[in-house]
Amino acid sequence: MKTLQMIFTAGSTTGTLSLREPKDGLTLAAVQAVAQKIATDGVFADVNGKYSEFVKAQMIERTVTELA
Repeated sequence: MKTLQMIFTAGSTTGTLSLREPKDGLTLAAVQAVAQKIATDGVFADVNGKYSEFVKAQMIERTVTELA
């Protein structure tokens, strides 16, 4: 399972937004464009100001093994 995690800040407070199963081939530029829209449209609740600064994006890959 893949997860795209976007990290934002508001002053010294950090917030993350995680999306499961992002499409293959995403570029940093594409993620930055979406992150900027998320930050400026006020998707996050106001915690010490908006999470207005996009810090980074990371792709997390996990293997899930069902126990028998």
